[in-house]
Amino acid sequence: MKKSSKKWGLYCLLLLLCASLLSSCGYMGGRGGMTRRVIDTTDKTCELFGIRNKEVKTIRVPRRMYGLKVIGIGGGAFSDLDNLTKIKFPKSVTYLGAFAFSDCDALTSITIPDTITEIGNHAFTKCDSLQRIVLPNGLERIESGTFQYCPVLTDAVIPDSVTYIGEWAFDGCVSIKSMVFSDNLTEVANRAFYDCTALESITFGKGIQRIGASSFMGCTALVSVTFPEGIVYDVLNNQMGLFISDSAFGGCTALKSIAIPDGVYYLGNNAFAYCTALTDVTFGNDVQNLGPGLFFECTALESITLPDSAYEVSATMFYGCTSLKNVNLGAGVCYIGDDAFAGCTSLESIVLPDRVVHIEERAFQNCTALSSITIPAATTEIYDQAFLNCSSLTSIHFGGTIEEWQNIEFGNDWDSGTPAYTVYCSDGTLTFD
Repeated sequence: MKKSSKKWGLYCLLLLLCASLLSSCGYMGGRGGMTRRVIDTTDKTCELFGIRNKEVKTIRVPRRMYGLKVIGIGGGAFSDLDNLTKIKFPKSVTYLGAFAFSDCDALTSITIPDTITEIGNHAFTKCDSLQRIVLPNGLERIESGTFQYCPVLTDAVIPDSVTYIGEWAFDGCVSIKSMVFSDNLTEVANRAFYDCTALESITFGKGIQRIGASSFMGCTALVSVTFPEGIVYDVLNNQMGLFISDSAFGGCTALKSIAIPDGVYYLGNNAFAYCTALTDVTFGNDVQNLGPGLFFECTALESITLPDSAYEVSATMFYGCTSLKNVNLGAGVCYIGDDAFAGCTSLESIVLPDRVVHIEERAFQNCTALSSITIPAATTEIYDQAFLNCSSLTSIHFGGTIEEWQNIEFGNDWDSGTPAYTVYCSDGTLTFD
């Protein structure tokens, strides 16, 4: 009997030692096969680290495990649970870690309580059945890839507290139809809504300061983009306006009109490239940078008026805009960039502003309908092949004298492929066969 008691005591001691070792490594078995990781022994807190039962359908997160308060769901804790359909959180939980519920294919909806103020990267990525998500009030950031590749997500309730939507946050969410952002949102990061092919409308609030690269690229159903009035660009008073990055709305093939309000000062490279239905564009008074390829191959665009604040027509800005007929350039334009109007086969005439100094390479290449152009006296250089194959060009109206025209530095083949034309100067004419 004594030997049996002694063996039993040794067995219990061994169990305690094993438990102590597991606890010191940060792991210990929990309710329903859940495992925990100790966060702080002084505050007696822990996070859930995983679950042994991979066939589980319902998870009820406990408030406490082995005397420790559960304050979070650790990175990847419940990922790849193919049968999970329901999650219940206690008020003690304040964060969800990266990939916490990624690849949970059966999860259809989830309401996250307001006590949770942090949701990690890719927390719900590739949840193939997730249709609805209600995010907590007080959440400030939707991190990178949070809902990436959730193909049936149609309803994402974003609280007014959110100030930042991270890279790839809704990338590939091909069922979302509309997004309305509060005045507190300041940034939509790169590729945040990339290839959201059902997205039809976007409304931004007054706080928006940055729309990241390719953030709405490939949103082929997008027909309405609404920017707020009242955005202020005043660097001296730390009012930074709105920065629209490269390819932000590239390939939005259903977008017919866009109104850029005051306060938008930067439009990046290819920001509206391949928007093949775009016909109507208006600008506010603060736009300075118009990036290369801004309207690249916007084949339906017929007319454009640039604001006086713009300082150049950048390279390939209107490349391949085959319907473009009417162009009014702002008084601030100084340069016409490489291939700026190349392939604009409907453009018949254009007046360059008085400040234009350079006409860069191939600027008007293959503008086969261009018959007349006005070039100011300030122009000192016309680069290689600037008017290559402008087969209808017969009249060049130059603001300076014959001598000033002859002093222009002309590049190689600048007028190759043109017919006989006349240069009308302020003191006479020159004719070229």
